[in-house]
Amino acid sequence: MSQLLPGLALLSAAAVWGVTFPLVKDALDDIGVFEFLAIRFAIATLVLTAIRPRAARKVFSSSVRAGLIAGILLALGHAFQTLGLERTLSTNAGFITGLYVVFTPLLAAVVLRRRPKAVVLVGVLLTAAGLALMSLRFDGNSPTFNTGDLLVLVCAVMYAGQIVTLARYAAESDPITLTIQQLGVTAIFFALATPLQEVRAPTTSAVWIAILMTALGSSVFGISVQTWAQRRISPTRTAVIFSMEAPFAALAAFVLADERLASRAWIGAAMILTGMLIVELKPATTPREG
Repeated sequence: MSQLLPGLALLSAAAVWGVTFPLVKDALDDIGVFEFLAIRFAIATLVLTAIRPRAARKVFSSSVRAGLIAGILLALGHAFQTLGLERTLSTNAGFITGLYVVFTPLLAAVVLRRRPKAVVLVGVLLTAAGLALMSLRFDGNSPTFNTGDLLVLVCAVMYAGQIVTLARYAAESDPITLTIQQLGVTAIFFALATPLQEVRAPTTSAVWIAILMTALGSSVFGISVQTWAQRRISPTRTAVIFSMEAPFAALAAFVLADERLASRAWIGAAMILTGMLIVELKPATTPREG
């Protein structure tokens, strides 16, 4: 029973993250990417600050370097993910985002000098093949990748970089303070970037539902659940549960947006999920925050 409650809590966080993919894709018809993200992260920062004022008071005195680096990587990850989501299916975005699990040990090998195990390389090859099946298109005899899928792939690399940064600094940081720092840096990043696109006031219900779901559900609820549950459950089991984000995204896209994949793409999605699980079932890396 001691493992059941945190496991269910993490599964609920993965479900929230998955459901937001089609909601955000729909909202982007009525608001710019940077404006959407600026509002989302501003709300998330303010709410988490109000909930945890003691941790918020330390944002300028504790682990500032870690918060700045991780926050910029988190911002870049969300920028590439959301720009990609404008150009691809929610299902594709969900599965490709999950590749941060595969990229993390590879980046850790470079940055933290942690040699990846052979099983990681097997997972990399399997997910690469799955990505090709999901994203590769043929224009005559010339293969091309879906632009949106490539943008989301960059997002996965940015998330992996954020995870490696947290692995480097998290032990010496208060987790809530570090989270507030990341959310705040991300909010400022997108506030500065918003004028680069056409600014459209968020007036439709679809936009506000997506903003509140991602700000309160993905960021505040998801991160709070992760912080609470990871003190009670192993990192390996946490990572495996979080891999369910991609199937939840596919289910939500089917129910909410009537998205359907070709059989080849479903085979690719299954290969990506299998590769992710192969990597996660080794001694696992820390799941992302965001």
